[in-house]
Amino acid sequence: MPTKTKIRSKSWFWYLLTSLALVLTPLLSARANPGGLVVTPAKEIISLEPGEQTDIQIDLKNQSDSARVISVSFVEFTVDASGIPSPTEPTAAQASTWMVPAEAQFTLPAGETKSLDVSVSVPEETASRGYYVMASLMIENETEVEASNETKQEIQTLYSLIVGEPTEELTISSIYFVDNIVSLAINNPGVVHSNVSGKIDLLLNGEVAETYSVPSTNVFPSKVRNIAITIDEPDRLDYEVKASLAYGPSNTILTKTVTLEAAKRGAEEGSAQTATVQNTATVVSDTTLEQNKNTLIIVLVATGSILILAGLIAKQKKNPVKEEE
Repeated sequence: MPTKTKIRSKSWFWYLLTSLALVLTPLLSARANPGGLVVTPAKEIISLEPGEQTDIQIDLKNQSDSARVISVSFVEFTVDASGIPSPTEPTAAQASTWMVPAEAQFTLPAGETKSLDVSVSVPEETASRGYYVMASLMIENETEVEASNETKQEIQTLYSLIVGEPTEELTISSIYFVDNIVSLAINNPGVVHSNVSGKIDLLLNGEVAETYSVPSTNVFPSKVRNIAITIDEPDRLDYEVKASLAYGPSNTILTKTVTLEAAKRGAEEGSAQTATVQNTATVVSDTTLEQNKNTLIIVLVATGSILILAGLIAKQKKNPVKEEE
């Protein structure tokens, strides 16, 4: 690997990916599902002060050839290390109750559009932080036959409710290297999500040999987000990996430097720990299975005894024993 400063040109795959991103970006501002419903926006950030209220709109278009019955509800959500959102237990603030739709259920005819008004009200004395609410739109066909549970579909929109001016906090907790992939673990110990982006440099004897960009990524509060960057195969492991990332309104800079060798060793140790946890989980599962099997046997025996007793009682009723006079 030459020891000179340059931005490594990504392979044809990255050019293809970039081209697809440019084409698909306008489409990703809306969310659609097989039910033919298009919903915009897919996500939105709303900034409010405690005690404030605002109105927003959810725009819907029914592109199917039949009417759709749509039910709207709100739940809080979080995002995992891979960036996948999922519903979560409500916080003490009950942020999902802050959003109230003008209509909780309505019918949208085929080919029609609708703007659904939603009122957003933040209670007084709400703590300054980020609150994350998912709008869940359950969709079903208007006909009774097709409106069964099997045909119900869901589409979601995500709302980040930023109350006050919470301080963003991020750290780079670890850097791993395996199979030509540098993985950054970004930890957010704060109370609001933060967007991070930047670069990683490969250094040899203090000189930059390669530079790779780190894509813009959101990290949710009390979560760790993994960012994977594919690099060219190095010819040695004594290169240093230096991550330089910026986040927050003031572009706060995070840096962390490790050697490829240390990053690879950390990945191997992490894999070993994961394998140990998985083996422990397997043992626990086997024990639980054995306990469940024993419980099932007891239940079956008890059930059999009850059935035998019930049969004897039924026989007694059918052929009662005559008492001696």
